Amino acid sequence: MIRSINEQLNQPKIDWNTIYFDIQSAGISDPRFHSKNFHKCPIWVIREMRSRIDHRDTTLANAYSMAAARIGVAWAPKGTPLQYFLPFLLEEDKKTNDITVDTAKIFIDGVKSHIIPNKVISAFGKHIDKIYELVKD
Repeated sequence: MIRSINEQLNQPKIDWNTIYFDIQSAGISDPRFHSKNFHKCPIWVIREMRSRIDHRDTTLANAYSMAAARIGVAWAPKGTPLQYFLPFLLEEDKKTNDITVDTAKIFIDGVKSHIIPNKVISAFGKHIDKIYELVKD
């Protein structure tokens, strides 16, 4: 029991302001997540909500990139799957990394050349750092 308490005390601090902002900016209207009730909400519910928001953001990013992915398939060698050109791998294709290096490079080039609309860039939100980290190497 003492070990469990020590493990909990050594956990990094949770930034509740950021978590609250993420949930509110996602447009969640559930009263459990309103400012007066947020502190009463169980942690597992908050974690589940953040997980669902991240999944939704990933799905939206793929949806916004569908037209560009179709163009990529048209120019790629025959048999290249559409998923190869999406910014995030589909659930069944996930292994260890949800963003491929090639996709990250294409995304960065599109941002630098102003080809990718701001709406698409903003849909990547939390994943921008990861994309730049992949390209940095």
